Amino acid sequence: MAEPAALRDLARRVAEEAGRGLLEGLPRSDLPFETKTTLTDMVTDADRAVERLLVERLLDARPDDGVLGEEGADRPGTSGVRWLIDPIDGTTNFIYGLPGFNISVAAEVDGEVVAGVVVDPLHGDTFSAARGAGAHRNARPVHCNPTAGLATALVATGFSYESDRRRRQAGSSPRCCPPSATSAGSGPPPWTCAGWRAAGSTRTTSAASSRGTGPPARS
Repeated sequence: MAEPAALRDLARRVAEEAGRGLLEGLPRSDLPFETKTTLTDMVTDADRAVERLLVERLLDARPDDGVLGEEGADRPGTSGVRWLIDPIDGTTNFIYGLPGFNISVAAEVDGEVVAGVVVDPLHGDTFSAARGAGAHRNARPVHCNPTAGLATALVATGFSYESDRRRRQAGSSPRCCPPSATSAGSGPPPWTCAGWRAAGSTRTTSAASSRGTGPPARS
């Protein structure tokens, strides 16, 4: 049986390799792109190249696993392990050369996510978690802070690519956050990218049985 920590470590190695390669292509002012579901839902050749690299490395290490990628990779496996990949989460930021793009890789066993890694190559950060092993940033543990109320919590959110849904989300924001709450957000919310961010960054916290993290610790 695949150990969650071993899957996490493999995901971290391949995602960090992909992140180093991604940085070599920056900055780019002439990066061509296409659109998918909407005019602001973009994909580049870099998205596809990163996905190909991740799939190749993962299957080299574990040839019997399945793979599902945002940019089209879809391979059934026989091991009970399937990898979920968002090669560039935040493609719009990547196209404009802005911070806020990541490489997200998660592993599920028998349909349940047990490990996840999010690599932020621009800032040199790697967030990871595995069931039973906690959540980490650059190999240092992260954990819930002692905040007891929403008014003193850091609330992160985002908005959909689809305009009608964005309108509904904006209308509900005042009801969700009290006036004194601190907020941070960029890009679409976790569940709008076909679950890709849920597979990576959102799952890193759930794999550690955590609802949030304290002030991030750098190594």
